[in-house]
Amino acid sequence: MKSINSKILKPFMLVIILIPIVVLLVFNVAMSVYTTNNAKTELVNRATGIETLIRKEFLDVYLKTDLQDVTIREKLNLVRSSLKVSKLISNTEFVILGKTGNILFPQVFTDSILNEAIVNKAYTTIQNAAEEEVVRFRLSGINYYAYRKTSGIGSKIGTILYISSTKGMRSVISLINTMLMLIFMLGIAVSIFVALNVAKSIVKPIARLNDYSKQIGHGKFIVIPEDTSSLELNELTTTMNSMSRDLRDNELIQNMFLQNSSHELRTPLMSIQCYAEGIMTGVFSDNVKAAEVIQTESKRLTALVDELLTLSKIENRSYKTEFIDYNLPDLIKEFVKNLQGYSLAQKKQIVVLSESEFIPIKIDQILLMKVINNVLSNAIQHASSTITINTKTQGQDVVIEIADDGSGISATDLPHIFERFYKDRSGNFGLGLSIAKTAVEFMNGSIRAYNKNGAVFEITLRSSKTTH
Repeated sequence: MKSINSKILKPFMLVIILIPIVVLLVFNVAMSVYTTNNAKTELVNRATGIETLIRKEFLDVYLKTDLQDVTIREKLNLVRSSLKVSKLISNTEFVILGKTGNILFPQVFTDSILNEAIVNKAYTTIQNAAEEEVVRFRLSGINYYAYRKTSGIGSKIGTILYISSTKGMRSVISLINTMLMLIFMLGIAVSIFVALNVAKSIVKPIARLNDYSKQIGHGKFIVIPEDTSSLELNELTTTMNSMSRDLRDNELIQNMFLQNSSHELRTPLMSIQCYAEGIMTGVFSDNVKAAEVIQTESKRLTALVDELLTLSKIENRSYKTEFIDYNLPDLIKEFVKNLQGYSLAQKKQIVVLSESEFIPIKIDQILLMKVINNVLSNAIQHASSTITINTKTQGQDVVIEIADDGSGISATDLPHIFERFYKDRSGNFGLGLSIAKTAVEFMNGSIRAYNKNGAVFEITLRSSKTTH
């Protein structure tokens, strides 16, 4: 596994090293082509210029062929001197050869790029070349170019061979390469320094956030200082702070849940224990009534445990659900029948309404039954005389309204009624509405409560497209 430093530096280093290498290669290839082409062009131009100078200087002795003449030699040396003053890309010299290739002029190569070996090599190479062709040859690691014109003044005084070398230009290119290398090395050093600092500026806050995350993982729900160095790190810090708050709130809720559930479980267990001990010791004269209390508390305990298990399974996504197509009005009527006895005992009336006899819905019947039973039981407790259940469609959704004609929900209790074991104004704890909310959301629906001539619970679920 690579570190962030490695991921940043390795490709960065590869790029900043490859670019100078490529630049140097391209530069040297381009300069080599440029030097070669220009050396050839300059050689031909110099040859023409040299012939012009020789023609001008030799006009009065044009037909002489004796190069030992002092006057002629002085004029030839004058031409050579003028060439040395006007060196450009290459050093160009000329020699005059006899019929057999012997050197007639100059006799001594003082202060010259040429020597006898170079001249002989040039003469040998150019013998196989076409007329007026620039030939290239290499000697002692240096490139030379030779050129010979087959007509003109050379035929009067001998064979004139023009030779040039790019040795001077190569020195300039070598110097440029050295300067480029120094510049690139300096650039690489600066780039590495910048890359290290950039990597450090990224890694350091991430490492700090990693330490904070470990603390949060160990239960220290701290507030991480805001990081404004970059947008992404700022968002990450904000997200981690939000996560820390959620974990802290969840832990508080869990602790409260454990405390309240323990309290709820302890009460029926203590009743069962006390009445059981009373029966065993003969304290109660009427054991039947004591047994009835034990049975009632056992049912209450069973119902509470069942609610806790249901809530846990839904939240852990381990609840095995099966969504099937149903007709909602028929389901509501079945659910109401289960609570008719309780409502009659409380002297309350349940009225069932529906905008249509057939409203298709695809849900988990057991979960919906728990939702309706919990909400409806709550409505029966708080209604004055009547509870109304109305089913209707709303766009692509199905809405179930359960309303009572009681005093409604207090403004203090309304924001908290779906919280687990919330203690309302009557001092009661409960899980029913919390389970209802969790179950509805598990079925991709929503539930809300408000007051309208009493308390109203509105359950919204997705409609089914199944038709009969």
